[in-house]
Amino acid sequence: MSVSIKTAREIELMRESCHLLEKVHDELAKAIRPGISTWEIDHLGEEMIRSFGCTPNFLHYNDILHPSVYL
Repeated sequence: MSVSIKTAREIELMRESCHLLEKVHDELAKAIRPGISTWEIDHLGEEMIRSFGCTPNFLHYNDILHPSVYL
């Protein structure tokens, strides 16, 4: 496996995506409570990610409809 050297632009995009993911994690942490279903968590996470103009990479991973159900 070779190491790919990132450009300054690629590093900046990675940094920006990490900041967005941090926001999603923070909001999900506030929403999690006893009785919330994993589907609700997945749905909320998807909505937040899409609100940033991004595409969630966990959707339909290995044809799994609700990945957190399998965690």
